[in-house]
Amino acid sequence: MKRGYTLPLVLLVALAATVLVGTMFQRHAQSRLASVRQVRSYQDYHTKYGAQAVLRAWYSAFSDLTDEQYASMGRLIGRVDLSGGATMDIELTPQQGLLLVGPAAGVDEKLLQAARLLGVRDGFAHPKTRAYGPKQVDAVSADPAVLIALAEAWSGEREAAEGFAREVVDLRERDELKDSNDLARAAQQAEIEGEALQGLLNALVLRGTFYRSLLTFSRPGTSGQIENRQRFVGWVDMTGGRNVGLSASAKFLTFERLGSENASQ
Repeated sequence: MKRGYTLPLVLLVALAATVLVGTMFQRHAQSRLASVRQVRSYQDYHTKYGAQAVLRAWYSAFSDLTDEQYASMGRLIGRVDLSGGATMDIELTPQQGLLLVGPAAGVDEKLLQAARLLGVRDGFAHPKTRAYGPKQVDAVSADPAVLIALAEAWSGEREAAEGFAREVVDLRERDELKDSNDLARAAQQAEIEGEALQGLLNALVLRGTFYRSLLTFSRPGTSGQIENRQRFVGWVDMTGGRNVGLSASAKFLTFERLGSENASQ
């Protein structure tokens, strides 16, 4: 072989070897990343169902709240001690007082009309709406504006809708909003009757069971100090009602890891 071809050939072989080694490292890294993701997915799966079991038991402690207390709390907060010194901090924020919009609302004509009356615009977030959960709105925690929009969608009368919202708020403040009969009287007081009355009552529920959850798992290290925290956020439906204790069920519609952090305290 002529010496003029030797250097290009050596460079070509070196380049090929570099590409081969780089590809091997890349595949190893991808394989390792896939393994890490698989392990994390497995951990999150079991964390999710473990959290549901803990929530079922913890949630029952709030079954004796009055409607006024429930509406004024804004959120339910607590801590559960787990094995090995670990803890789970719970924060549940009621969400069923918000109006359901988007794909989850489907083609429900009254929900769509209520959304328009509330000022919801396609593609824009609205502070009084949600994208997940039941179609029914919680009359105990709903903002008056949501009650007005829903009542007007069914009655077709703005004045009647505003009267209904005032009656409901008044009942809440006096802790006298106990069942659907109270809602019916509030609607009749505002002169909402017939099919509009029945439709409005079907669109409402007392003490909703749909929440946004923020769960923080803390685990102590060898020194006894908190060295690791894992945070999860999700939409959870505590189906079964608030006054049924441990028979209630907790089901996450979404469950997402926010990340882990090392800490000491």
